[in-house]
Amino acid sequence: YIVIAATNDSFVNDEIYELCKMQGIYVNIASDKEKCDFYFPAIYTYEDIVVGITTGGKDPYVSRLIRETIEKALASIEDEL
Repeated sequence: YIVIAATNDSFVNDEIYELCKMQGIYVNIASDKEKCDFYFPAIYTYEDIVVGITTGGKDPYVSRLIRETIEKALASIEDEL
């Protein structure tokens, strides 16, 4: 159904990508955002609140910074939640 290719060999990752596309399988090539049918969001969970952030594969570092900022903001109002 889905495949994540995260080997240290770009040839192998490319082969996996081609095979998945031929079979209609969703694929994520961890080292190549252009070869990703899906992305993993940065997620923060607090009780019943779930926040997911993604930059569409452009900058995972920014996603993490935003998640950390949201985490700190929610922690600062924890008593009100």
